[in-house]
Amino acid sequence: MAGRDELAAMRLFVANTGVGAFPQLEDLDLEVWSKFEVCSQPAFAFIDKDGSVTVRLGALGEGGLIEAIDALLAT
Repeated sequence: MAGRDELAAMRLFVANTGVGAFPQLEDLDLEVWSKFEVCSQPAFAFIDKDGSVTVRLGALGEGGLIEAIDALLAT
């Protein structure tokens, strides 16, 4: 989810990085950021099957992302 920038810049980022295959959400008023208490990018909000949310701030890299997803799938 993009936020904290102009819409045109966010769309250009999506186009340039090839992440357009993933659903994108422009959170221009930072409402979603506020709900999940995200204060910087990158940040990841993981929601488990019970609806509990864990937010991790900072880059995860491929290995960290796989580890976080595997942990969610194991619960």
